[in-house]
Formats: sequence, C-alpha cells, structure tokens
Amino acid sequence: MAAAGDIMVPSAPAVRASSGGLRRRLLLAFVGLSALVVIAAAIAVLSLWLNRESHDRISNQSIPIATTALDLTRIAQEIVETVPELVAARDVAAQTALTSALSTRVEELAALLDQMRTYDIESRSAASIERSASLFAANIEAINRMVSGRIAVETELDRQSAAGQAAVADILGLLDSYTEDRGEGLARVLEADSSIISQRLRLLRARSEAREIGLLFGTIADRGAGEATALVRSALEDIRAVIDDVRPADRDRLSERIAVLDEVFMGGNSLARQSAFQEQLAAAAAQALGENADLADRFGSAVDRMIAEAKADVAEANSRAADIQRTAFWLLLSVVIATLLSSYLIVRFYVHKNILARLTALTDSMMAIAGGNLSAEIPEPSRDELGSMATALNVFRDTAIEFRDSNLREIRETRSRLHHAIENIQEGFALFDGEDRLTLANARFPGLLLGEGASLGVGTRFDALLRRMKEAGVVRDPDGSWLDAAKANHHTPEGTQVWELADDRWVGLAERRTDDGGRVVMVTDLTAIKRHEIELDGLVAQLQKASAAKSSFIANVSHELRTPLTAVLGFAQIVQSRLESVIFPAVSGDAHKTDRAMGQIRENMGIMIQEGQRLTKMINDILDLEKIEAGKMVWQIEALDMGSVIRQAAAATNSLYVSKGLAFHIDVAEDLPPVMGDRDRLVQVVINLISNAVKFTVRGHVACTARRGAGPFVQVSVIDTGIGIAPEDQDEVFDKFRQVGDTLTEKPSGTGLGLPICREIVEHLNGTITVESMPGYGSTFTFQLPVAEAGA
Repeated sequence: MAAAGDIMVPSAPAVRASSGGLRRRLLLAFVGLSALVVIAAAIAVLSLWLNRESHDRISNQSIPIATTALDLTRIAQEIVETVPELVAARDVAAQTALTSALSTRVEELAALLDQMRTYDIESRSAASIERSASLFAANIEAINRMVSGRIAVETELDRQSAAGQAAVADILGLLDSYTEDRGEGLARVLEADSSIISQRLRLLRARSEAREIGLLFGTIADRGAGEATALVRSALEDIRAVIDDVRPADRDRLSERIAVLDEVFMGGNSLARQSAFQEQLAAAAAQALGENADLADRFGSAVDRMIAEAKADVAEANSRAADIQRTAFWLLLSVVIATLLSSYLIVRFYVHKNILARLTALTDSMMAIAGGNLSAEIPEPSRDELGSMATALNVFRDTAIEFRDSNLREIRETRSRLHHAIENIQEGFALFDGEDRLTLANARFPGLLLGEGASLGVGTRFDALLRRMKEAGVVRDPDGSWLDAAKANHHTPEGTQVWELADDRWVGLAERRTDDGGRVVMVTDLTAIKRHEIELDGLVAQLQKASAAKSSFIANVSHELRTPLTAVLGFAQIVQSRLESVIFPAVSGDAHKTDRAMGQIRENMGIMIQEGQRLTKMINDILDLEKIEAGKMVWQIEALDMGSVIRQAAAATNSLYVSKGLAFHIDVAEDLPPVMGDRDRLVQVVINLISNAVKFTVRGHVACTARRGAGPFVQVSVIDTGIGIAPEDQDEVFDKFRQVGDTLTEKPSGTGLGLPICREIVEHLNGTITVESMPGYGSTFTFQLPVAEAGA
C-alpha cells in the first residue's frame, strides 16, 4: 500500500529491442562521406608538402633578414632619440644613465650585425650598415666627452655664482648696518659735522653698487663680457673706497668679500670665460647631433636595401607557392562538390523521408503533451531507435496523467485545509489581488467591518468596501475626512489604522503587500484595549490634577513660610548686631556671670540665624525644583564657554574651601568647544557640586576639570578626596531629600535637594550626570552637555 502523498505510476510496458537498422544505414552513409573527406585531406597534404621548400626559404632566410633589419632600425632609432637626451643631461647621474643605455644599444647593434653576417646578404648593403654602426659608436663617445665638459662648466658656473651672490649678500648686510636710519640723534650729529655726511654718502653709494652687482648675476647672459667686467670693476672700486669708513673689526670681512667678487668676475675662471666656453661646447654638441642624424639616415638607407632584397625573395617563393595552391584548389573543389552532392542525396532521399518526418511527428506529440494536451496522438512504434522513443513517450504520457490527477486531489485538500484555518482565526483576514479585488476572506472580516452577518462577494474592490462602510455610517466620522484618509493609507500603507465604529467598537486595520502586487488585510477587534486606554487616560488626568494641586500647595506653603521667615531672620540679625555693638559693651556686673550670659546669648543668636539661613535655602531649593518640574523655570539658552562658568563658580565658593584649608584646582582643556545652556543654572550646578565636595572633604583637595566627552559632548567633573559614598547609597544620591550617612545619628547639614536640582538642570539641557565613588578615597561627580552646533 502506498504512503500518503506518493504518486502511483503505472508500470511501463516492455519495449522490444530495436534491430539497429537505422544505426547501420547511417553508419554506411558516414563511411562514404568519410572516404571523400580522406581524399580531400590527401590532396591538401600533398599541396602542403610541395609548398614546404618555398616556406622554408621564407622562414629560414627572408623572415630572419627582415626581422633583423627591423631590429636594426628600431635600435638605431632608439640611439638617435637618446642622443639628444644625452646632450641635454643636466648632471653626472643623468649622463651616466643615458651613456649606459646607449652603450647597451650599441652592444645590441653589434650583436645583430654578427647575426646578419650569417645570412646571404648583398655585400655592399652589409658593409654600409657595419660602417654606419661603427660611426655611431664613435659619435656617441665624442658627444659624451662634450657633455662631460659642459656639465663641469655648468657646475663651476653655479659654484662661482653662488659664491658671488653670498659675497654680495654679506656686503649688503654689513653696509646696511652702517646706513640704517638711527633717528634724531644721528640727525643732530650730521648737522654738527659735515665729514659724517660725506662718509654716509660713500657708504650709501657703495651699498647701491653692491646691489647692482647682485642684479648683474641675473642679467650677465644678456650683457657682453666686457660690459659686465667694466661694471663690476667700477662698482668694486666704490666699495673699496669705504673700507676705511667701517669699523676695524669689519674691514677684513669687507676686503675678503671684495676679493671673492674680483675672482668671480675678473679671475682666470671668471663667469664671462666660463659662459664663453659653455657656448662653444653647445655649438659643438649641435654639430654632433647633426652628424648623428646624418648617420641615422645613411644607416636607414642601407637597412632599407637589405629589406628590399628580402622582399624580392619572399615574392619569388610566394609565386611558386601560388602555382601549387591553384592546382590543389581545383582538386579540392572537385572533391568538395562530390561530397556535397552525396550529402544532398543522403539527406533528400533517406534522412528527410525516413528520419526527420518521424522525428517531427514525435516532437509535435512531445510539445502537445508538454503544453497539457495529454490526449495527443503518438506515432506507432517501429523496430528501430525512433520506435523506442515513441514507446518511451507513451510511458511518459501515462505517468503524467496519473501525476496530474494526484496533484489535483492534493490541491483540493490543501485549499480545504487553508479555508478552515482562515475561518478559525480570531482576526478578520482578506486577500486582494494586484487589481485590488477580493480573492479570499473569512467570515470574521466583513463581520468586524460591516457588522455581524454581513458578507462580501469575491471580486469586490477595496474602495467599494470603503464606500459601503461610509454609506452605512459604520465608522464615526465627525469631520468627514475618514474616507479620504483610509484611501490614502491604502495606497501607501503605514502601520495600523485605528477606526472608531458607530456601535462603540474599535477596530485596527493593517495591510501588507504580497510579491504579486496584491495585499493581505488583517482586521483586529481593539474594543477592549481602547476601553482600557480611556480608563488610563482618566487616571492620568486625575494624577495630573493631583500633581498640579501638590505643586500649588508647595508653592503657597513655601511662599507663606518664606515671608515670615525672612522677617524673623532679618530681625534676628538686627538684634545680634545691636547686642554686639551697643548692649554687650555697656553691660557691667559680675564678670563671670555676665560673660557666660553674653556667650549663651551670642551662641543662641548665631544658631537662630544659621538655622534661619538653612531653612531659607531649603525653601528656595524646593521652589527651584518645583519650578523645573512644573516647566515654569525661565531659561536663557545660549552658547557658553564652560571654562568661564567653572571659574565663576570657583570664585563664588572660594570662602568654603579656603576656610577648610583645602587646595582647589581648575583644569580646562584649551580646545574646549562651547555648549548650549543657561549660564546662571550651570553656575548653580557647579557651585552645588563644589559645595558638596568641600562639605565632605576634611583634608586633601577639590578639583574641577573640563574635557571633550565621548561624541559631541563636553564633560565636566568635580573630584574630591573626601569620605566617599557607599555603593548602596550611590544610586540614591540624586533623589529628593536624600542625604548620605546616618541622618538619625548625624545632624543633616543640607537640604537634600542640591543634587536633584543639578540633575534636573543638566537633563533639561539634554545632558547626563553620574557619580563614581570609593568610601574613604573620595568621589567624582561628572556631567556631560552637548556641544553647541556651528552657527548656533
């Protein structure tokens, strides 16, 4: 018995073995055609053998001669192109590299000439090529010597020019120190002594002449040697004339620089002589280049004659090969015609009628079956290979019929299971095709949208469903915009649409696109969820009213407390002042009792004022915190420099850490960017953090640092070496009215609102504040604020 889902395939009928007649007939035809191909191949081989001698002549003589000639031409051209580069070489390194390259090319040229002597070449051409090659080498050697001389001359010119310019610069520097304007003191000296005026004029003229010599270095090529020498000689005389006008310590220095310029312009290797020698070498190099080009032309002519001789040999060999190829062509043409005629007769009278017609019939049957026509007619089987194909096609068709019937049964069962599954889900489900028409929906879908018992027909368009809901008044639509919004969301679905229905129900509709362009639509009953939301909204409103009442109560009570407290504190301070300035100095009597009574009064008044100030600060902190939480605080947001904020807070708390003898350090990074914040509130944050650090630090120091934080933030830290905070208290230090330590055994020294206010301010400015601490070693409070954007 077959397992579920298996396909029952009918057993194939036995296929009779073919006699192989078709194969035997095709084999005979193949042998006949192969015999003709062998004859054609023999003719081709014979023609190739007859052409071998001509091809050998071309391959062993003419082609090597032509190849060698091309190589000779290429190397000669490279030599001709490289020689101008050698002539233009600017230094010894470039000359050496180019000389090496040319030597390599000359060696390659000599090797090719040795190889050329093994060929059968006309003697006059060979002798001309060898003579030109020899002259090439000699000409390159001569050019190389001229380039060496030119580089040496240019090097000497550069050296002398540098020495001369350095001497001129030194002379100008020395004379500038004597000719600079020294102000009114010098003017008075000039008025008193006319000899100083003459000395000053000589120095100025010498400096001017020195400048002229310096300018001459750039224009000496445009002047004649005689003119340049005369100008320098005259200028040097004017400079020598001021040797006695300078200090003795500078005279030797000036004389040495004059001697250098004398050697550069009038010495044995003067600039003028070196420039003339340079021009002579340039003229010789130009002549050598012309001779090199002439040698290249003669060398090319000799190589061209050698190539022409090789071409003549190739033409003769090709003529003989052409005669042989013509004879072979007509023989091969005859064999090809016979082969084509035999192929035509075989295809026309056997392959077409006996094979192709039957194959076409089998192909038509296969295509019909593949297209779904399982009742197509199949040709009768025969006793050859095509008959076996027909038998196999019959088996395939019977199998396909059984497979189709099995698939149809499985599709029906799958559709039934899918239908039951969709009907049993709690949500409404519908499938629309690419044209927005309904193809499948469960009963829950129209029931949720149109009411219990409603139905939708297959093919209903989605917009028709929306219009039906609109006309039936199913959806609450006070402003009449529901239909347009639903259509717009249907075209570009985004999230879930929530609709309030007229029967006090709420539904959520979600859409998803399918791969074929259709849509899956799910409808969910949200009535219970929405009712819970309404209840929660009522509770939130009540809580908001309670919070507002609490805020109003705290503000009123704080105001009512602060008004009398301010009066009490003020009068207490007045009483203390009067006691100290008037009453205590006037009291007389028992000194011991009087001093004790005054001490008690003074202590009690101090406690009253201190506690009044603490209570006032607590009320102010409560009001600040309440304003921040209620959103009533007025903020002045601007770009701030945290360095200036820190320094302002440090100045305000100076008395705190100075009175306890604590060191205080400020460390602000130089490249700190500005932050966005309220200056007064940030100063308040830093003051609170510094005050806390000083309060819990007995010895050591307090430090405030500002650095770039991770990302676009500025990080500010307040570090102390105080008592630290226990790990279990670190998560609660920012809670309202929370103070570290045991408040039952230790009297609180603060309101417990400083750190909560710091957190509220920092978080309002989009920052964060954290604490790190180790008991006995100190604490670090750190807050981060975002960097101000450019242009803010």
